[in-house]
Amino acid sequence: MHCREEEEQVVPGPDKFTYPFVLKACAKLRHTQMGKTMHGLILKMGFMSDRYVNNALIHMYSGCGDSGHALKVFDEMSERDVVSWTSVIDGFVDNDRPIEAIKLFEEMMESGIDPNEATLVSVLRGCADTGALSIGGKVHNFVKERKLSMKANVGTALIDMYAKSMISGLASHGLSEEAMEHFEKMESCSVKPDERTMTAVLSACRNAGWIGKGLYHLRSTMKKYKLRPTIQHYGCIVDTFVRAGQLEEAEQFIRKMVPIDPDVVLWRTLLWGCKIHGDVERSERLVKDVEVLKRDSRDCGSYNQRGLVKTPGTSRIEIDGLIHEFTAGDSRHVEAENVYAKLDEIEQNVRRKGYDPNVSDVLLEIDNDEKASQLLHHSEKLAVSFGLIKTNPDSDVDLPAAPDPELSATAACCI
Repeated sequence: MHCREEEEQVVPGPDKFTYPFVLKACAKLRHTQMGKTMHGLILKMGFMSDRYVNNALIHMYSGCGDSGHALKVFDEMSERDVVSWTSVIDGFVDNDRPIEAIKLFEEMMESGIDPNEATLVSVLRGCADTGALSIGGKVHNFVKERKLSMKANVGTALIDMYAKSMISGLASHGLSEEAMEHFEKMESCSVKPDERTMTAVLSACRNAGWIGKGLYHLRSTMKKYKLRPTIQHYGCIVDTFVRAGQLEEAEQFIRKMVPIDPDVVLWRTLLWGCKIHGDVERSERLVKDVEVLKRDSRDCGSYNQRGLVKTPGTSRIEIDGLIHEFTAGDSRHVEAENVYAKLDEIEQNVRRKGYDPNVSDVLLEIDNDEKASQLLHHSEKLAVSFGLIKTNPDSDVDLPAAPDPELSATAACCI
């Protein structure tokens, strides 16, 4: 009996040191359901008061793309350290919510928690993604005060932020030569471009009419930088062909797209080109293709009729160190009523001077009144309107560049 008892080993239960390792594995595997199961066991075992367990939960949810649950865990923590703040900030940046990441960073600074190198790298990535140069500049000043610029990862993040913001800004203002010069300098500093940077580079090629150079950089996106091209990248190339009047080349490029399929926006850009260049025959033929694609498209006009929602393009404006984001028809902003009142005032003034919106450029399945509203309530117009009501007439307003072919498909987008 005594020997048998010695042979029977008792397996200890998990403790507060066990769960962080398991949660790390869940994050690495992006196994959200298993992570939630672990969260439930942690609650049951009474370990939610442990800061290290909470930090691991934040990291797990962020790694699984669930920034909402990560923030909920963070908000319910009674005690937070720099790891807590960094984990939730980094998660928001990774999950394409950089504006919220920047706001959290500002809250962190106000709470008296000093950021570490990882925090600074994360928030600088957020600044690069949003083009928030003034906030990035404040972070740079902090880095200089704390003598952290010699840290390789921080220095690289600063170069990355300034380079990408500069390239996007120059490209969006039509300074294509300057944008490409900065891109080459960025490459010489061994800073790898991301999808947003390549969108800016291709936008610069589009604005300058560089078809060959644009195609070269699209190939580089895949082969040299190992990035998966986005629909925006392809949109820049199609727009470049269309602007040059090379409609046959644009059509063949769309039909041969890999590894992603063209959407209605690309075909609509080509249709717009047919109208501008008077290619009626091609336009009539392409309309049939577009009608077929609309059944499964992401186009907001066809989606609206089926009660579905497309994630719209956004425009951002930086005022007094804060980034404000708008989408087309946005009514969520606290100043929405004033923004629309200002926009109506602007429209009335320009109409008196002869402006008439060209609703035929809006190729959506909606009536003309709704088309006119779509043009008026464009996200960039909302951002500019907000800037006008929040600044003095002689103030500089910064619209962080986010070149998006879908936001510039027609001349009627701008008043």
